[in-house]
Parts: sequence; C-alpha cells; structure tokens
Amino acid sequence: MQDQYVDEFLAATEPNPVRMSDFALQFGALTGKRLRELLARTYAGGSEHMEVTVGLLIGPHAAAATMNGAGHTLLCPTDTRHSLGCVAKVLTGMLALQAACEGALDFQQDLAALGSCWSALEGINVRELLSHSHGIDVSGTDGPPLTPDEYIDTDKLCSLALDGRLFEPGALYSYSNAGSWFTAALLERAYGVPFAELLSQKLLRPAGVDLTRHDSSAAWCPAAGGGLSLSVPELLKVLRWFITQDDLCRHEELRAHSRPPGWCLERGACAGWKYYGSGWYGHNMVWEAHSLVVRVQPEDAVAVVSAAVDASASMTLARMIGHLLPEYAAVSLPKLLPGIPGADASACSGTYANRTLSVQVELDSRTGLEARIVPSRAAPDSSVSAVRTRLRPGTDRAFLAEPHAAPYFQWVQFISPRPDGYAHLWDGKSLLRRT
Repeated sequence: MQDQYVDEFLAATEPNPVRMSDFALQFGALTGKRLRELLARTYAGGSEHMEVTVGLLIGPHAAAATMNGAGHTLLCPTDTRHSLGCVAKVLTGMLALQAACEGALDFQQDLAALGSCWSALEGINVRELLSHSHGIDVSGTDGPPLTPDEYIDTDKLCSLALDGRLFEPGALYSYSNAGSWFTAALLERAYGVPFAELLSQKLLRPAGVDLTRHDSSAAWCPAAGGGLSLSVPELLKVLRWFITQDDLCRHEELRAHSRPPGWCLERGACAGWKYYGSGWYGHNMVWEAHSLVVRVQPEDAVAVVSAAVDASASMTLARMIGHLLPEYAAVSLPKLLPGIPGADASACSGTYANRTLSVQVELDSRTGLEARIVPSRAAPDSSVSAVRTRLRPGTDRAFLAEPHAAPYFQWVQFISPRPDGYAHLWDGKSLLRRT
C-alpha cells in the first residue's frame, strides 16, 4: 500500500551519526552548574509560571537543572514530578521487552491464537501493537476499561478491535494508544499482576525509583500515563537502568522499525519507542501547558530529558543541544507552493474518517482542494462545529491547511494510491481511512 515516497524521504533526511564523544566535548565534566549555564543562555526568562528542567546522562554521570519564569536557575529538586503522559508507552515497551526475554511474551505470535476474545485481533502480533502498525482504531476512547480489581478488562478492550480497521496489520503506521493498552493486558495475563504493580516491581524499583500505587488517585495508564508522574532525575535513573540491561537495549525488536507513511519528525517506531535515527530512541508528550521529551542512545550510554511548564520541552532541547540530536539535523517542514492543485488532485477527493473525525475533501475548479472537518459523536468534544479549510499544495507532497484548522491538522498528505484515488489521509501523526 505504501509507495516509493517514504524511501526517498527517509534517504534524503538521513541524519549524521552523533556519538557520545560529541556530548563529552560539549559538556566536558558534566555538572548541574554546566546545565544551569546552558539554560541561562537559552532563556532570558519567560512567563510567570514557566519552569523548564533539563537532565542529561553521559555514561555514569548524570545532572539536572531547572529555570523558572524569573530567569533564576537552580539544581533540579528531585521531588518535582511531571506527568508522563504518552511517554508511558516507553515504560510499557520496556516491560514487554523484559517479558520477551523471560519467555512470557512472544512479539511475533498471532494474538488470535490466545483464543476467546483475542480472536478480534486476528493477524496482529505484539510487534505491530508496539510499533503502531496494527490498524486498530480506538480514537475517542479515553483509556483502557478496567475491572473492579484494576486489571484491564480484556473482554471490553478486545471488543474495541471489532470495528473496521484503518489498514491491514503491518501495512502502515498510525500513532495510537491501542497498542500499549493491549500489550499491558497481555502482560497482566502473563504475570497475573495489575499493570501498576508490574511496572513498580519489574522496572521502577530495580531502577531505584520507589513509587507507591497511591502516589495519585488516578490509575496508571500504559499508554497515556494517567496519574503516573516522575521527576527528571527519576526518569534519568530509569533510562540509565535500561542502558545497563544489555538484553533489553540490544534486543532485536529495537531494530524492527515501523516507518511513517509520509512526512514525520520520527523515522520509525518499535517496542514502545519512537526512533529518530543514529541509534536515538525516545518519545514526546504535550498536554495543555505541560510538555516532556525523553531521548536515549543506548549504544553510547547517553540520555536526555526535558520537562517544561508554560514552555516547550522540545524547543528547549533544540535551542540548547539541537546540533547533537539527529531529529533536528535535517528538519524541513512542508512549505507552501504557489498556485492551486491541478486536475490530478481530483484523485484526493473523497471522505476520510476514523471513529472521531471525518474529513470530506472536494476539488473546486477555482480554489482547488477544500476540506470539511467534522467531529463525530464519539469525539471528546462532539459539540465543536465543523471547520472548512482550503488545502493548498506544498512541498513533500503535502497540502497545507489554513490556520483555523490547526486544532485538527496543519497539513495533510494523501497516502496509499489506488486506481480510484487514495486510500488514506495522513496528518503527520495518524491516518484516516477513505470511506
């Protein structure tokens, strides 16, 4: 279903390798004072409520520092914890790799072989669950259904997979929470322990992070974090522990990348991680005023964590050490081209949808492509009215939307060509299927 475009795009943006020696030259003797100096040069101050924390691990050495809105820098207080959000997928992936090493989980087994409700996942394996290449559409679902004793309710969860799939397993990539939910259910099935206890026993405590299940009144979600929060130094401990586990950080599943079907900051996904090139893995979280970035290069034992309130954790790293992180080395966002789409854009016309959103694309002979974006009743806020936007041609085979469409997407690409048009619409993160 995927065309030659992805191969050409990835080849054109192949990042240069960044080694630990580059970090060592940049930081010399790694200290919190050195990080404070870099933060002070990066920010002259911000909003009253701004707080930016950066942590760095180079081999056995770790340091973290914080800057507040008044422009003051300080050594990072270890008790300031940040919600993990979707960075929790990384921890779920680590647990899955442990289970695979212990023989409790088979990344390549067809899940339908487990019988009972798992037949709804016919043709899907754990590798596809954790690389977002499963095709299951759970958009509009806030979290995994739970039983009264806080296990994932497998029957109810598997029933979500009975709706039509966005694509055949392994064919494409579409970012989703579904894979981590199903994987956590498999882990609970294998060990007979709820996810929160499993995470504490097998990962957090061995890494030197002692959390109790009662740190938050909210459940810990294996995909979106829920009430799971960690400080930057605690995240560095988890990453250091991961780096020291050769059977995990060198596992073959970390080389089984599912590639995005169009323009994307990531170069692939695997085992709960996103892959950025040159051996760098990680994940990002953005929720309201909070953001979190985690990056690790296991081969060179380097890790970076950035957490921010009323600022961007990603832009913080781009300003401070962007030249050392491959994702910033060859970034070229889609740009507007002059003119309007030609007649061949008629192949893009059609309706593309998932469970929460419908995008109706039409070709106007005067203005070009137009899209009507309609939230469905399953959307988190289904009261939002429809939005209409022009789709103007851009570089990288993208079509740029008008600014008022930004809550839904800034640009789209039409993916998976077929004789009657395109089968999917890609927004840089996930896919909608042509209906």
